Amino acid sequence: NMKNLGIYIHIPFCVKKCNYCDFCSFDNLEIEKRDAYISALANEISEYREKCSGFTVDSIFFGGGTPSLLTEKQYGIVFDALSEYKISGGCEISAEVNPKTADFQKLSFMKGIGFNRLSIGMQSAVDDELKTLGRIHTKSDFDECFNSARRAGFDNINVDVMTALPGQSIQRLDETLDYVISLGCEHVSAYMLTIEDNTPFANMKLNLPDSDASADMYLHTCEKLTGAGYCHYEISNFAHKGRQCRHNMKYWTLDEYLGFGVSAHSYFNSERFGHSRDLYSYISGENILFREGGDAGSLKEYIMLSLRLSCGMDFRYVWEKYGVNCKSRYGNIMQKFALAGYATFDSNRFALTNRGMCISNALICELLLI
Repeated sequence: NMKNLGIYIHIPFCVKKCNYCDFCSFDNLEIEKRDAYISALANEISEYREKCSGFTVDSIFFGGGTPSLLTEKQYGIVFDALSEYKISGGCEISAEVNPKTADFQKLSFMKGIGFNRLSIGMQSAVDDELKTLGRIHTKSDFDECFNSARRAGFDNINVDVMTALPGQSIQRLDETLDYVISLGCEHVSAYMLTIEDNTPFANMKLNLPDSDASADMYLHTCEKLTGAGYCHYEISNFAHKGRQCRHNMKYWTLDEYLGFGVSAHSYFNSERFGHSRDLYSYISGENILFREGGDAGSLKEYIMLSLRLSCGMDFRYVWEKYGVNCKSRYGNIMQKFALAGYATFDSNRFALTNRGMCISNALICELLLI
């Protein structure tokens, strides 16, 4: 009986770092460095082949950075290494795309080599907001990229949107949401801007919406997208029926996945481990791996992950897997959250409402303290 496996591949190349970005990525890496990285990546993928003989790969996700910066030759090298794995017929193969780095020719090549899902980083449909974010594309660049992707045959496209931007009003947010809805993309990820240390945004005086305004924007986004026929299946993710991102679902449902490349993380054989962010040691073939906490697969982790999903916590599952009776352990606090409108609570499930998702961290912390 084969188990399913997700594979994440980190491509740390960028044209220019965005003002809010805290991901492991490097702009202006010279060609030789990029080639060296890709060959180290292919080696790592091949090395794991033996360990994965009992698995069928049913999702592959190229994230970054900007995976769409890869050349055809570089894609070929990575796909050759992946071809040593057992890959299921309907495997979901996604790439993140920056609108400025993917023309029709590149997208057609990607479709031909096996990609069947794209995640295009739009962030906003308003040009001055894109400038503020430090994005290298304009709305018309995005338009062109999206249309090229459709022409290249992609029928499963996610569009990334950011909310709670500096100076953003609900009206400006609506320009972006109305535009996304008009595209008819299959999936929307709507993230609230968070200011991370060590990013240009951390040192700027920004006129950011306060927490009430941010919460209003979040609720407005949820209502607008569900009203347009999207299913709100995870805090920040919305999909047409059957178009949930299979790869990301693995993270939230404790399914196994392997992360290849600098800074990539894995949950494999009930262990969590990750690579360091040190690009040069990775290129030299020295994979600095570190184990992550002993909490992998624990009830705490299940609570944190399941409450991100609209389906929430499943009490029967918790009883079977962890031997804990949710009703007796958490009943009172769950009841309290439900009465306050932050959650729904019935005989077998506890799930956060949109209002609960606005303050999910606080609610989850309270549950974990019990």
